[in-house]
Amino acid sequence: MRATLLSIIGLLLMITLIVMFFSKKPYPSYETKIYRSFLFAATAFICVGLITYIVAVATNDFGKIAICQKIYMSLLVVLNYLSVKYCLSLFFQNKENQTINSLLIVATMIFIILVVLMPLNPIFYDDVLDGSGLSYDVAMLDTIISFIFFIVISVYLLIKRINMKKIVPFLILIALYVLTFIFRNYYKELTFEGFFYAYILLVMYHTIENPDLKMLEEYNTNKELAELNMEDKSNLLFQVSQEVSAPIRKIKILSNSALNSSNIEEIKENIRSINNLTNGISNTVDDILDITSMDKNNIKTYESSYNIYNLFSQVVYMIKNKIDSSIDFKYSINSSIPNELYGDSIKLKQIISAILLNSSKHALDGIIDLDISAIAKNDICRLIITMSDSGKGMSLQKINKVLSSEEKASTDIFVEEDYNVDLKSVKKNINMLGGNLLIKSYDGEGTVFTIVLDQLIANYKGSEQNAELESYSNKKRVLIVDDDYQELELLSMEFKKNNYYVVSTMYGKDCLDKIANKETFDYIFLDDEMEGYNAVKIIDELPKDTLQDTKVFVMLEKDKESIKEHYLNDYPFTDYLLKANYKEEIKRVKEKHLK
Repeated sequence: MRATLLSIIGLLLMITLIVMFFSKKPYPSYETKIYRSFLFAATAFICVGLITYIVAVATNDFGKIAICQKIYMSLLVVLNYLSVKYCLSLFFQNKENQTINSLLIVATMIFIILVVLMPLNPIFYDDVLDGSGLSYDVAMLDTIISFIFFIVISVYLLIKRINMKKIVPFLILIALYVLTFIFRNYYKELTFEGFFYAYILLVMYHTIENPDLKMLEEYNTNKELAELNMEDKSNLLFQVSQEVSAPIRKIKILSNSALNSSNIEEIKENIRSINNLTNGISNTVDDILDITSMDKNNIKTYESSYNIYNLFSQVVYMIKNKIDSSIDFKYSINSSIPNELYGDSIKLKQIISAILLNSSKHALDGIIDLDISAIAKNDICRLIITMSDSGKGMSLQKINKVLSSEEKASTDIFVEEDYNVDLKSVKKNINMLGGNLLIKSYDGEGTVFTIVLDQLIANYKGSEQNAELESYSNKKRVLIVDDDYQELELLSMEFKKNNYYVVSTMYGKDCLDKIANKETFDYIFLDDEMEGYNAVKIIDELPKDTLQDTKVFVMLEKDKESIKEHYLNDYPFTDYLLKANYKEEIKRVKEKHLK
């Protein structure tokens, strides 16, 4: 009975693994298919080993024992084949090489035929069950070749650092092969092979893409995407609230003027202006934030997919080479936008380029800005493309003329040498793509063009460019940490007005986590009165190499102005910022440090 102890334990382990693996729907991959074959082959291997022992004890018929042993060794050849096949799947990155697999199958069949046809001499005495002969030697030769193969592939994968986690079962298998050869010299009655394979499959269960691990991996991935999306959507809300707050202030001024005026013409003019402003607010809210209108059936689809980051890079490269060197061209794209979208990328690139070139004509010695953000819902991505300039602005009459559906326009977009653009044609082309154009402009304050366009998501993997975000933005990156939401919103909006790429958080620990995750920032602004992680604690825990590359500012309330020198002398802060007078302070700090 002692001889079967390890085999019985191995069989119980295999039954447990089979129940665990098939109790949930296996993740459909080449790797799990091999693992499923492994489970059945190893279970059959252990069962045949037990049957062989029972036949030997019950009958002592060496003919029957030889038949059982040949089946046992044939299953060992199959297990070696599956082990080599799985090892090759790691080498080829979870893919099947048909040519090599065909050669493996042929070699395996040859070894099995030789095992079956060659003579075998069973050995059975004092509970020791073994064998000798050419059949036994062929099975051992196959095992030795497989063993050498495991070593070569494992060493290669370790050197190349490929699939480090998944190679662990084979490192253990190599070690167990060595132990088997050693133990069989001292404990000849024990059968180690079946138990060892059961143990290997237990280890492998925690490295393959089994349902539990895949679910946990997808949860963590979705959690990271959700956090990234939340941050980008928060930035988008800041941007939209800024666009809405300015016309609301003007509406208040115009309404007060109308109430206090006795001039009918002046009142009518104020009411017309208010009407235009309210229409603009309504369009902003409806077209940008109304996600209930994001319907797949309403999208004009195209057969070609395109990469939004490639399109963005091409536009940036072209504009940089065409505009006057006196114009400061700022650009950025949010990193959470899905990579591949379906749409007319050629037309979209023409539209964005035409508006930016038109803006550059009115912003000589000024700034033009391109920002692309998005709202994703299921398999729909709403692109929000904002382009602004610091020019003289557009009159309400001209805006109404451009946006009027009654105005005739061409379907072609022409950009003349002096960058004159027919905005009516641009608007018509945007509508043809299924999008909307919003224009906001005030005298002397420049013009903001916003394109809202829904696109189908071709393959939503989340952005793979997040780590390279700086290559998609020439704006300085600012991290603001403040646990007061209203202060955080005001500071973020003000920095954005000054053309910085802003990341904000209400948690001090989040700042350290971002730095630990290799996120880089040009400037960090820390509130000193946060609970737990305040500015002093954070700067003490920031790595020294971060402080060499990043300027860190402490934000103080007005009552702490008298001890500001204490922060600058005793801690490595670059400067301070008084929150009570944040607009002027940002200008001061910008002039002194942020150029």
